[in-house]
Amino acid sequence: MNDFDQQLRQLLRDVGRPSADQSEALRKEMVHMYEDKLKKVERYARNWIWITAAVCGVGGVLIGLGAAKSTTLVILGAAAFIVAIELQTLVKLWYWQMNTKLSLLKEMKELRLQLAERQEKEPPDA
Repeated sequence: MNDFDQQLRQLLRDVGRPSADQSEALRKEMVHMYEDKLKKVERYARNWIWITAAVCGVGGVLIGLGAAKSTTLVILGAAAFIVAIELQTLVKLWYWQMNTKLSLLKEMKELRLQLAERQEKEPPDA
């Protein structure tokens, strides 16, 4: 459980159900929090893609230079190129997974707040 969940639970314990203004403020805060997390994930993915692209470039240069000089350079360049391509694939899959996870969590939190707001507006059927 993160800080936002703890704050929301504490608010619900202290105040009861949030008013429309409070729930709107909570919704905005929650959306902002998830957007910040998504930006952080994007930044990590972008940095890793640039690093692996540089390693691919180094591998390509080693392959090109090694073809005329030694077999060892060709093998090292090919290994660096293959590892970098695999890392790029891994980073893209990780980004896709985190993007999906954060989007789903954001939608679930918004739905919870909307349900709490709707329960506040509608009288209970009893």
